[in-house]
Amino acid sequence: GDPAPPLAGDTGPANGLIDRAVRRGFPTLADGFDRDGRIAAQGQVHAGLLAELKADPYYRRPCPKSTGPEAFGDAYLEPLWLRAEALGLAPADVVATLTRLTIETVAETVRRERPHLRGAELIVSGGGRHNPALVRGLRAALPETRWRRSESLGVPPDAKEAALFAVLGHESLFGEGFAAPAAPLGPPLGAQPPPARFGFGKLSWPD
Repeated sequence: GDPAPPLAGDTGPANGLIDRAVRRGFPTLADGFDRDGRIAAQGQVHAGLLAELKADPYYRRPCPKSTGPEAFGDAYLEPLWLRAEALGLAPADVVATLTRLTIETVAETVRRERPHLRGAELIVSGGGRHNPALVRGLRAALPETRWRRSESLGVPPDAKEAALFAVLGHESLFGEGFAAPAAPLGPPLGAQPPPARFGFGKLSWPD
């Protein structure tokens, strides 16, 4: 019921930073991620390190915004890891602290961008959906929301990005202003390509 227009953005690195920390601290672990949040459950959140990480200016930027491994990748993790070692943290403590970082930055971004949350639906998908430590933390941080799993809307939680790219491709080809949904591979000979509703990537039409 919020009359505000749709808004999109990455709240932060989310699972990506947790996964990197697991691979850094537990190199022999076959999974390469914190299955069922077990590692985070064994560690202790370090409040000081958490505060330092949350001071990153990205988290305060308003949406729309986007980030990824270019900002929160291995080059970001390594000095973080050295800082954690200097504080005497065990690898499980780092994972627990990064899990808490994810919970707080997601919840704080949601509250800042959509302050009227009572009764709002929070649709959950992606890898973090399988991490009970993340789910419990987010439920506690956003108690007034109603949770729905993305599969209830026909989107498997592990296929959301594949579905998104299919939608972007379809809308780039057949979005507003192009009334030819049955067109095979491109516009008719001599015609101009359709205007894309989403300016994502580049369409290369055959000669």
